Amino acid sequence: MATFRARQRASQRRDVNQPRRQFGPERDDSADERAGPAAPASPRGAQDPRAPAPKASDKPLARQTGPRNTPPAGKDRSPADTPAAKGGPMKAPFISRREDDRRDDRAAPHPGAHGKRQPSRDRTDKPFGQKRDAAPSGNAGATKTPFITRRNDDNRDSRGSRSGPPRDDSAPRRGKRAAISLSYFAPCPRGLETVLADELRALGAEGIEPADGGVAFSGDRALMMRANLWCRSASRILVKLASGPYQSERAVNALAMQVDWPAWFSVERTIKVKTDAAGARIKSLDYVSLTVKDAICDRFRQAMLGRPSVDTRTPDMRVQVFLTRDTASIYLDTSGEALFKRGWRDETGDAPLRENLAAGILRLAGYDGSQPLLDPMCGSGTFLVEAADIALNRAPGRQRRFAFEKFQDFDDAAWQAIRDDAARSAKSIAPLNIHGSDNSPAMIAIATRTLERAGLADAVSLRCADLFDVTPPAPEGLLVTNPPYGVRLDEQETLAALYPKLGDWLKRNFAGWTAHVFTGDLRLAKLIRLTTKRRVPLFNGSLDCRLFEIPVTAGSARKESRD
Repeated sequence: MATFRARQRASQRRDVNQPRRQFGPERDDSADERAGPAAPASPRGAQDPRAPAPKASDKPLARQTGPRNTPPAGKDRSPADTPAAKGGPMKAPFISRREDDRRDDRAAPHPGAHGKRQPSRDRTDKPFGQKRDAAPSGNAGATKTPFITRRNDDNRDSRGSRSGPPRDDSAPRRGKRAAISLSYFAPCPRGLETVLADELRALGAEGIEPADGGVAFSGDRALMMRANLWCRSASRILVKLASGPYQSERAVNALAMQVDWPAWFSVERTIKVKTDAAGARIKSLDYVSLTVKDAICDRFRQAMLGRPSVDTRTPDMRVQVFLTRDTASIYLDTSGEALFKRGWRDETGDAPLRENLAAGILRLAGYDGSQPLLDPMCGSGTFLVEAADIALNRAPGRQRRFAFEKFQDFDDAAWQAIRDDAARSAKSIAPLNIHGSDNSPAMIAIATRTLERAGLADAVSLRCADLFDVTPPAPEGLLVTNPPYGVRLDEQETLAALYPKLGDWLKRNFAGWTAHVFTGDLRLAKLIRLTTKRRVPLFNGSLDCRLFEIPVTAGSARKESRD
């Protein structure tokens, strides 16, 4: 063993005097012979006297690979001071890098080019939220910054780190009310979709798409308020909160959980959920309503706000769910009570006509307020009030309140400005060329009180008279009426005798006029025996009806009209 160690020390002493091996291209010995004898090897760090003096801009071709605190030979210590010369352990040999092996000098400057070299950044993975300079776990002797957990409000993108369901993009955002465009749906009586689309277009709505039983459109919250105030033929204005595919009631519940309900209304508001469907694969619509109600309450509880109460009769907030075969849509009613409830009707007759349907019929008849108008079977006066509002350009919702006034982001100043504009655009009350009559004194009394509540008692002419005693108030005009139509057999027999007399009366007295007769009795066209120019299918609730347009001339031909 002693002999082996002696050989090893001798070998190490011999290696010190050998030149350092360099990596690179193989030496060309023939070129060395042509250039002359090689210069003796210089100690490490010593400068060759034949070499030109180095410039300050020259960069070294190699870096020392040993410890940084060991000064190189030739400066602070001589080759004799090296550990190898003293018989100590041999350090790693000096290795110069190949020219094409160097890193980018700009990215890795030589030591001393920019002062003391900084230690490299610790690239070990840190727990989520820990600072880079935090001390690693278990380093009891370190004095570095302790572990710091980031607070939730330090997150740059709060939406990215937000717990719970995805953010509802349709939720109100304060300060940006006018800039946000939302999707809406306005249901209406079937058959009035084109009339409602024209109304919304006049109000500035965008993306208007008529559908069966309503019109989809888009706009800001100011448009929503104007639509509630001005739309005559709409039943409600619904804002879409969520829509997506579904397979079961659980999927509808998850869709409702995505809505930020507390951003729309407070927990003190009562709610009601209703579900309608067309070709849906779910059997129990009531159960769907229950799951959506549960989702609303869960979102309020997540926000530590308690839960809203349910009121099925007069709720503050109505939530409407609509299901097709593959898609579920969730809406919030911005109107509250249906828009056909104008706020002036307290009494009705036996078969009252809804106000929005009456207004739509007047629009289909071409009434714009400039023509004389007569309703010889006026009942409680629905056609008369709606015609007067059109003639005076009065907003139909001027006397009522709306659900959007209870929204969290309700802008009272903007709403008051819209109401003020509507009041300024209305014409002054004056006698109009609008006339109504009925053979029932009780109905005339109801119609009179209705006109008074609407502020139109001085604008419309009323009288109690038999149908066949009524004469035209002008040579030309529009006759719009809704004659009685019965369901029971005895009523149908009575009406079958009335319709031919109605045709005779129109021909004798109203030549030059155009009659628009709305009825649910489809025999009218055959029994009245006058030529009908147009038939418009309409629905009074679920009852299939027709609006017959009958131009009356002096020589109106009696004929059997096909239905």
